[in-house]
Formats: sequence, structure tokens, C-alpha cells
Amino acid sequence: MSGGIITNYFCTSRCGHCLYNCSPHWEKRYIDLFGNYIPGLCSGLSISIEDLGKPLSDETYPILTTLYHYGIRGLVKMAEDLVGFSPQKDLYINKCDLCTEVRTFLVKNDYNGPKELNPVEFYSRS
Repeated sequence: MSGGIITNYFCTSRCGHCLYNCSPHWEKRYIDLFGNYIPGLCSGLSISIEDLGKPLSDETYPILTTLYHYGIRGLVKMAEDLVGFSPQKDLYINKCDLCTEVRTFLVKNDYNGPKELNPVEFYSRS
């Protein structure tokens, strides 16, 4: 919890009447407030619940598939080509730090791709 706002939660599937139609047969999954799955520790990236258990397409999830196939270097190249991204630091704490900067840059520079960068409120912090 941050500032009184829950940014994501772990669905235990125990309620049986959940807004997101949780199933007691699901594995542990984290769901954001908009009903999107949050992959791993990557806040600000989301996968629609309807797409879970299926291969992710390049058209629907270009950022996630780029990260999967080409890593952070591929994402940096993609952002350079799409919106003119240029790293703002000489050194980063880790690849997650750089990835968050790239994704924030995409959102703040009117990246109009698919909606995998959600919730957009994640990217509104300075």
C-alpha cells in the first residue's frame, strides 16, 4: 500500500465472487486494479487476463516480446527508433532501472502502441 492507494494485489481466489472472476484453480497471480496481470516484479507492465496461458503476439505486446527476445538492449533500440529515446544517465543501478526509464519515456512521449504499459499512473511519478 502506498499513500493509501493499493497499486496491485495478490488474488487468493478465495472470495468466489471476485470482480475479476478469479478461479480457485489459478496459480498465484498478481492483478492490478484494472484487472491486468502483472508479470513478475515489473510494475507498469500488464497482460490482459484474457491473454494468460496463450503465446503473446508481437502486435499486442511489442514491449514484452521485445524484452523476451532481445532483452533490454532490444527495448532501448525499439524506443530509440520509435520516439528518439536516449539514456539520461551514464550508469544505471541495474537493467530494471534502465527499463523503467525507457518505458516512462515511451509513455511521456505519446507512445501510442498497445496498452501493455499499464497502469499509466505508474509512469506519472517524476
